[in-house]
Amino acid sequence: MAQQMIGTALPGLRPCKRYIAKHDANGVSVYDDSPDQVFNGIPGGGGVARSYSVNSVPANLTNDQDVKAYRAKEGPTSYTRREIVNPEPGANLLVIDLAPGAVSAMHRTVSLDFSVCVQGEIDHE
Repeated sequence: MAQQMIGTALPGLRPCKRYIAKHDANGVSVYDDSPDQVFNGIPGGGGVARSYSVNSVPANLTNDQDVKAYRAKEGPTSYTRREIVNPEPGANLLVIDLAPGAVSAMHRTVSLDFSVCVQGEIDHE
């Protein structure tokens, strides 16, 4: 069974810090209090955390609806969601740490997804 760790990366992985910007009641840009990352273990070595997700592009920012949906404990764009694929046509930012030689299955999405390789190499087939 996949391992889930809140607030910390999996053993040997550095924690990820992200900043979510929004506006306060006066329209001034501020950073939201980001919930701790929820890392879900990937069998074979690694972990994945949903760093941000919205269910539409452009995102609905009215009354911080995007941030509220992300911070919710459940839902398709929740930071706690275990599945990699977003079921809705929005945008998805995941932090994925894979150990050397680890494999992730090829998959299609209906969302605009962002992948960033910070260290190492990724071979695509």
